Amino acid sequence: TDAEIPNLIQELHQAAASNNLTLNHLIPRKALSEDANIQRLPFSVSVTGSYEQLANFARDVGHVSRIVTLSSINIAPEDDKNNKPDSTKPAKPANRFVLTAVASTYKAVDTDLPAASAASGAASAAAQ
Repeated sequence: TDAEIPNLIQELHQAAASNNLTLNHLIPRKALSEDANIQRLPFSVSVTGSYEQLANFARDVGHVSRIVTLSSINIAPEDDKNNKPDSTKPAKPANRFVLTAVASTYKAVDTDLPAASAASGAASAAAQ
């Protein structure tokens, strides 16, 4: 349900943090209807770290409390211009990559609402 989404977002944040990744963004996208009963809830996600950290993050996403799939996965070297020495910032380790993907979860479409409103309409008509 929609009530479970904040917990899912927290679990994705935790998967990044537990693998010492930098979470660049986690942005909800427009929900998509897979069929009449299922809706896909996609999120754009971007994390930065070593290849091993990224692999562990993908593994951990597979173990969250909801079904989450990763698609449109892209792994690219971190932009060198963001890795220039700066005396105010600690140096970033070499061999860092940015993983961008679409993380999707699924929910059942609430089909009870139209039936419930039709039933309440019939009940009020019968009461008159």
